[in-house]
Amino acid sequence: MRQLLFVAMIMAEWPPRVPAQEAITQYPKIEGFAGYSGVLTNSVLIPIGPSRNGGTDLDSSTGLEAAVIKNLDRYLGLKADFSVHFGHYNEEDFVIPCAQSTCPTQIAQSHTRLFQILFGPEIKLRNHTRIAPFAHLLAGGAHSSADFHTAGPALNFSGIAGQTGFALALGGGLDVRITKRIGFRLSSDDGWVYGAKQANGTAAELHPFRFSLGLLIR
Repeated sequence: MRQLLFVAMIMAEWPPRVPAQEAITQYPKIEGFAGYSGVLTNSVLIPIGPSRNGGTDLDSSTGLEAAVIKNLDRYLGLKADFSVHFGHYNEEDFVIPCAQSTCPTQIAQSHTRLFQILFGPEIKLRNHTRIAPFAHLLAGGAHSSADFHTAGPALNFSGIAGQTGFALALGGGLDVRITKRIGFRLSSDDGWVYGAKQANGTAAELHPFRFSLGLLIR
C-alpha cells in the first residue's frame, strides 16, 4: 500500500515539471530585427572629377538595418543582415585639383550612400532573465556611392562614382524581452570594407563603425 501511494505521489508531481523543463529548452526558430542604424566611417576619397583625380569624403551617417536570424539551437543562429546609410554634405572649401602649389576652392555638395549585405553566425546566451547578450561575425559585400556637384569660377562639374568590395563585421549587443513575441535589440559592430581606393588610385580600407537599435520579433 505504501508503495502504491509513493508511485501515486510521483505521478501527481510529474506533469507540472514537464512544461517547466520545456520552457527552459524552447527557443524561437526564426527572429527578425528592424530598426534605426547609424554609421561612422574614416575618410576614404572616391575618385571623381573630369580627370578622376579629385574626390569627396564618404561619411554616410544615418539609415536602417534589418536582419533575419534562423536559430539552429538555443545558442547558435545563422543571420542574414542588410543595412543602408545615407548622408548629405555641403563642403565649403572643396579643393579644385591643379598643378599649382595653391589650388582654388569653392562650394561642393555630395550625397553619399553605403549598402551592406552580410551573412554569418550569431551566438546568443539565452538565460532565465529578460536580457540576453549576443555576438556575431558577418561577411558579405558592401557598395558605396556618391553623387557630387560643384559650381564656381574654377570648375562646373556633376558626377556619380561608386565602388563595391568585400566586407566583414564583428560585434554584438543585447536583446531585452518585452513580451513573449517582441523584444528590443541594441547592437554595434566594427567593420572592414576592402576594395575602396584613394583619389590617386591606391588601395584603401573603409572602416564603418555601425550601431543600431530597434525591435526584435520572434
